[in-house]
Amino acid sequence: MFVCQRNGKKLIVTICVDDDLIAGSDGSEIDVFLHQLNRNSKIMTATLSKFLGRQIEQRHDGIFVCQRVYMENVLERFKMHEANPVATPCDRSSGGSEDSVGSYVPYREAVGCLMYCT
Repeated sequence: MFVCQRNGKKLIVTICVDDDLIAGSDGSEIDVFLHQLNRNSKIMTATLSKFLGRQIEQRHDGIFVCQRVYMENVLERFKMHEANPVATPCDRSSGGSEDSVGSYVPYREAVGCLMYCT
């Protein structure tokens, strides 16, 4: 993340592999930055609606960030999209045994996905 503040105007540039986010307090400063960037490399611009797997909605009362699609994909990936909620993660009253989860459970991958979400 790069932050430039001059003459009371702020420009923020976030770069993450091939997804970049540019924001600022003055639209003309953003336009100047994009023009200079476009002189040296080919860029594509669009309004902000999705960034790093998060849906972003600009509303009159602020910015709303949602990870619903990402979390639905995580649930699907780990075959939990049809799971029912329970009070405890391993409810013994359901009659399941320790062997019912299978021989391979990708705990590291699941924890990594949850950490990315947070």
